[in-house]
Amino acid sequence: MINKIRKLFGQEKQQKEITKPKSEIPHEAQLYLAAIANLQNQNYPNALELFNRIIASDNYGIDAEQDAGFHYNRSIAKSNLHDFDGAFRDLHKSLSLFERSETNFEIFRLNHQLGTPQEGMPFLVRAYEMGHPSAEDILRNNSNYFNR
Repeated sequence: MINKIRKLFGQEKQQKEITKPKSEIPHEAQLYLAAIANLQNQNYPNALELFNRIIASDNYGIDAEQDAGFHYNRSIAKSNLHDFDGAFRDLHKSLSLFERSETNFEIFRLNHQLGTPQEGMPFLVRAYEMGHPSAEDILRNNSNYFNR
């Protein structure tokens, strides 16, 4: 991911550049790193604010796979802030940009959390088809998917 960020912001240089001081990392990459750090530290309001800024930036729209990741990560912040409609919108936007097993699985997980697991089953099946590590166990233990 860091190589994609470097490429996106013109920082395609040798590996040793990773050790440069933070001030020399492009502003947009700093925003992304800060957003991820806030998400990992469960500071969801700050993560949401930073992902909003990234998505509103001029560099958004250059790489569909990367943009899908921004929406996926923003959905995590939104769901933890109980903005479930916003989380679903971001997850579906992420899928429309670039399909990943994690995004399909997260749609299932969020449906399950909200008490509507049947609505998420097609996404769980797709996550399984794409090789998501947890999807098969859930399908085996909680459905008749493999008994057809």
